[in-house]
Amino acid sequence: MSALDAAATARLVKFLGLLGSDHDGERATAGRMADLLVKAHGLTWADVISTRAAVDPFGTGDPCPWRPRSSGPQPVQVTRSHQKEAFNLLGCGFPWDSWKTDFLHSIRHRDGPLSGGQQDKLDECHRMAQDWRRMREAA
Repeated sequence: MSALDAAATARLVKFLGLLGSDHDGERATAGRMADLLVKAHGLTWADVISTRAAVDPFGTGDPCPWRPRSSGPQPVQVTRSHQKEAFNLLGCGFPWDSWKTDFLHSIRHRDGPLSGGQQDKLDECHRMAQDWRRMREAA
């Protein structure tokens, strides 16, 4: 069994993001491509989605492998609710702008408690993602 490298992980994230498409064919193709990618690396979906997923989603030693890093992988233990929330928001498929993406990554790696302003911004991101999800489901 081999692990997904950074490039394969980025491709898988893109494929999975397309599963929310309004177009049946695009969803089907994205699902098939994701499945082929996982199998091409000698993995099963159980290998990709495991109990380790909350801390290290792809077993790379890097909790956010799709984000470029200058100093190499830096595993982070997810223990606080704001870290889990930021992780989930980053992976939900919402098209975050670069500022919010950077904000969510910083919250994802923050061990200490959030300030009031940070919590307000995280709540705002949560509401945006929920509204976006509702609009997609209603369409």
